[in-house]
Amino acid sequence: MKTTTTTRPSGHRAPGSLTAGLLAASLCLFATAAPSARAAASFTAAKETVRDRTTTTTTNTAPAITQQPASATITAGQAATFTIAANGAAPLSYQWHSSPNGATWSNVANNTTCSGATTATLKITNAPVALNNYKYRCLVANALGSITSATVTLAVNPPPPPPTITQQPANATINASDNVSITLAATSNTALSYQWQYSTNNGSTWSNAPDADPFCNVTSNRLVLIGVDASRNGMKLRCLVSNAAGGQVTSNTVTLTVKPVATPPEITAHPANATIGGLFPMNKGTASFSVTATGNPAPASYQWERSTNDGATWIKITDDTYHAGATKPGLALTNLGISATNKVGNLYRCVVTSPGGTITSGAALLLLPGMTGAKVTAVKARYDGKHRDMVWPVIYHEYSCAITVDKAGPVTYYWLEEHGMKKMDSKTIHFNQAGTQTVKHQRSMPEQAEITGILRPKTGAQLFVVLPNAISSAMVGSDAPKGPAAPKP
Repeated sequence: MKTTTTTRPSGHRAPGSLTAGLLAASLCLFATAAPSARAAASFTAAKETVRDRTTTTTTNTAPAITQQPASATITAGQAATFTIAANGAAPLSYQWHSSPNGATWSNVANNTTCSGATTATLKITNAPVALNNYKYRCLVANALGSITSATVTLAVNPPPPPPTITQQPANATINASDNVSITLAATSNTALSYQWQYSTNNGSTWSNAPDADPFCNVTSNRLVLIGVDASRNGMKLRCLVSNAAGGQVTSNTVTLTVKPVATPPEITAHPANATIGGLFPMNKGTASFSVTATGNPAPASYQWERSTNDGATWIKITDDTYHAGATKPGLALTNLGISATNKVGNLYRCVVTSPGGTITSGAALLLLPGMTGAKVTAVKARYDGKHRDMVWPVIYHEYSCAITVDKAGPVTYYWLEEHGMKKMDSKTIHFNQAGTQTVKHQRSMPEQAEITGILRPKTGAQLFVVLPNAISSAMVGSDAPKGPAAPKP
């Protein structure tokens, strides 16, 4: 309903102020005047009447569309909006219709795709390709009538093809504090953009790599990491590749391995002197050496070595009858019978190697039970013959060996009888100056055993000499006995 009010200008008379005289004059004029004069008077009177009164007009109208909706073209997944404007007697109602072909129409209902179905604006979100070429119109109504808008079309183009990755990134392994670059290659029919991402929880969650240390070039196809810390070990990386048409693809996930900076190995426990156990009388003596080393990363290899000349030269040990664990932290010596006594006094050490370098342990001695000292030298004694005890029926076999030193000091020595494997207690002789002293050993056996051949010297005796570090020595001896031979039974 429309109401129009007209107000008389200021100074005019009120509607009821027309006097009877004026009315009478008018009537008179109509009665006496000529027709043309009466018509003019009538017009004048009507005009005066309009000027002098206020009129109110009420108008009711049906809906009228003042703005038609417009067609829209979008890409699948995007949104489109249709809007209409109308006037007319309130209230106005709206109902949007849709049609796949423009022939059959259905009311649009609000759902996950459409909203505003009964308002002046219809919004379609995340439009699927299936809505391509759908028609839309709106019915506007009130109590006085209804009107339908023009029909518009929604064009939904298929999504653009995503980029194609032609070269996937690869895993990388570096040392801590090193730099590394990770590269991929991609193609597209529109411009490409890149965003590298990283994960520190094995790919459970991802974050965009910031353009800050250690990351560089986070929005290019070549990611650079500078001065990578060891804490980044195991970090996952990937790249989101997009094109200008809205397509996107994600690269393969790669792993960054960061190795700690290698440090030289360090020996925390050097080998200690080892004493042969079980040598007497079972001829199955054993001994062992061990070394403990650390490093970053841990030591990768061990190699035991042996010296028979007080460390002047060294021989690599291999696993054999007497050695086991030649390339392990622990070296075991077995089967150390009388035939292996030449190893007594040998020095043993271990060479430890890791990615950070190589280190050699201190040297340790292989000793007989009760034997102490720094340098041990073994020599086969000279056989000097035998004699019979004047009282008892006992035969004495005599051995001797000369010890030569170049400096004054004490020298400890041990005798080992090769027949019967009997070790004598140690003895010490003192050198007041450089020179030579001869030490002797007597081995006794019953005369009857000597005669019957039950016991007789077979290979003689061996002398072990222990010298202080300050003394070197020269030993006099022979592998072949000298002097009278043992009588036959």
